[in-house]
Amino acid sequence: MYKEPNKKLSKILNHTPVRWSEVKEIVKTHKVLNSLHFQALKKASLDVYAPLECTKLLLVKSVLDEKKLKQIFLLAASCNNISALSIIINYCPSTLFLADQENETMLHLLCRRHGWNETIEFVLKEIMKYIQGFCTYHAGLFERNFYDETPLQLACQADCNLRQIMYHIESDYPIYFQKNLISFFECIAEILDDADTIQKFVDDHEHAIELINGDGNGNTPLYYACYYHNSVMIQILLKKYATKGPIAAAIIEKSLCLEKQYTRMTPLGLLLRGLEDRDDKNAWECIEICMDFFNDLPILHIAIDQLWDSYAFHRKGVQILKRLTNILGLEVNRLDHKGNSILHTLILKITETTTQRLESHGHILEYFLGVEGVAYQKDKQLRLPLHIACEKGLPLEYLLMIINAYPAALEEIDKPSGLLPFMLAAANHNSCKLDVIYDLIRNYPSVI
Repeated sequence: MYKEPNKKLSKILNHTPVRWSEVKEIVKTHKVLNSLHFQALKKASLDVYAPLECTKLLLVKSVLDEKKLKQIFLLAASCNNISALSIIINYCPSTLFLADQENETMLHLLCRRHGWNETIEFVLKEIMKYIQGFCTYHAGLFERNFYDETPLQLACQADCNLRQIMYHIESDYPIYFQKNLISFFECIAEILDDADTIQKFVDDHEHAIELINGDGNGNTPLYYACYYHNSVMIQILLKKYATKGPIAAAIIEKSLCLEKQYTRMTPLGLLLRGLEDRDDKNAWECIEICMDFFNDLPILHIAIDQLWDSYAFHRKGVQILKRLTNILGLEVNRLDHKGNSILHTLILKITETTTQRLESHGHILEYFLGVEGVAYQKDKQLRLPLHIACEKGLPLEYLLMIINAYPAALEEIDKPSGLLPFMLAAANHNSCKLDVIYDLIRNYPSVI
């Protein structure tokens, strides 16, 4: 008795088309193997003509773990079987939010495979019922997997129409659209280079542009435009900032130098990173656009700060700085907006962010000391580079490089403290070790 229904069901399932009325009768009245239940359920998921009552019965009768639920969900989605999807979701709503160890959700998988279609719109609609209700652990189109990819990005990579998706979301889910506006800017920066489309989106959502701090974590439209080196979008955004009258320059500077939370990277720093491995023409174009809008940006200071910890900068930092100086025609002797000279900035980075001396530090210092006037350029407080170096405890070999470039600095008193350089080296708890001070006095006894 037990084997006969299994045998009969197996035979029916191998027939095309499947006789679903007979499947329903066998499953309803007999005990059959779970493997056959699951086989029948997979067939029903792939057959848009399978009766809903039969699909529902198979779903209830089958013993399903997460892996099997995920499998039948994707099978139904692959053939746009929305009726089957609806039954699966009603039976187990959590299927919508299943994720693997890389946080790849069902929506990620569907968008990666199919881009954008009616079925994905349906799945998103079901997800939105929870997002707009009690669900706070799923961001819908903007849920990120461990590779920082969102379903929307994956859909765009599958050649879907971003404009069409944005129109659909804005019209059907306006609150959700506004909540994730900055994320839409990210996708635009990555995908689009059509000036008219970007301009219209910026004009229609100018309130997001005016939020210079973006989402509060440093994620701004300009940050993403610079991240993806989207020169068209950068120009449009800076033009929009430039319409702000007397405060335009301050807005542009703040927006270009706003640090992203946790990474400390700024929009301008992202462009500078594009110059590390090779001369990225697009990165140069973007930087030149920024300079056109605000030619007083301390690019060299920002480059040292933003690129300092990168491996590429330690390998060829001098080449990068030389290219910046020569191609953009930068003045090395310009102070930054804090009133620091370029050597002041460099000394702070050497002493604050590293515990080991790297050969590249000496090369970068040597490069700047070779520029006329840098060794004796004073900062806003009228302090020489040697004063800063002694106060911050710069290693002796670097101190000697600065002294050799401008020996007279040894006898010049530091204005704020009233001390000579070697006294600064001895007086500050952050400053040089005693053997460095001894070597300094031994090499230059005239300072005593």
